[in-house]
Amino acid sequence: MPGFGDVVVQTDFVESDLSSDPKVRDEILREQVTGFWFQQAEGGYAKWVEEIVTRLPSVARMSATRRLNSPSGALAILIRHITDPQADDSARSAALSSLVSLVQTDPQIVTTAVIQRLAAIIIDSKASFSLRYSTVSALGQVSQANLQAVTSEVIQSLTTVVADPKTDSNLRVSVASALGQLGQANPQFVTSELIQTLVTIVADPKAASYLRGSAASALGPLGRANPHAVTLKVIQPLFTIVTDPKADSTLRNNAEFALRQMSDAYPQVVTPELVQTLIAMVTDPKADSSLRYYAASALGQLGQPN
Repeated sequence: MPGFGDVVVQTDFVESDLSSDPKVRDEILREQVTGFWFQQAEGGYAKWVEEIVTRLPSVARMSATRRLNSPSGALAILIRHITDPQADDSARSAALSSLVSLVQTDPQIVTTAVIQRLAAIIIDSKASFSLRYSTVSALGQVSQANLQAVTSEVIQSLTTVVADPKTDSNLRVSVASALGQLGQANPQFVTSELIQTLVTIVADPKAASYLRGSAASALGPLGRANPHAVTLKVIQPLFTIVTDPKADSTLRNNAEFALRQMSDAYPQVVTPELVQTLIAMVTDPKADSSLRYYAASALGQLGQPN
């Protein structure tokens, strides 16, 4: 540049920070990115900063963009990388973690579009289990920043995943937990269909015990969110588990927890017959001790119906 001589700007970036793309690296290393050093970008910072940032790897680019006071720009970078089917799972998972961190400092960036993009990965049967699992975890945390961004379509998508017996049980457990959180915060989306989907899982003796327990655990807060969706058909499978001497202890605990929350929200579901059955179990000296314990605990929590 005539009149300036050699201008050197210390950027704090080194060669190893650059993208692995040879073309991008050469643009920097061969000084092909040129311009007046005092030019300003729209954000009020030097133009050269923007030129370098666009040549960083995705996650590093997001971090640098956020520091330039552009959370929406950082979000766009992350979403593009998270949803890129050509990117490897580890990089996409790293971008998900960065998204969670970004949302913690800038919760206003969470929109329905962001939630929907994450949900699309979760329901994608072609995506790997690890990526879908990581996305469910990220969705749960991101949605907490703006629960109003969650739509009925998102709830329906997650319901489809948890209802699919071909889906990995661990993923279904994670989705069931997410449904419990999201539904509790958005009671208008807690439908009879959602409740019945979880009840079907709870009552399925062929399903993994930990999956059944997770579904039972989700039923509690969902039942409280929409008591009118709670019926005797919902209560009966939970009651059966609580009074089953062969049931897994964790499953029993979760079923009892769900019963307690539902009866608090809708006492009418606690029938005299149900109470009498529990009393008979508690007072039966020949009954299994653990069964009597759970029956007594359930009886104490449910109490007498109104």
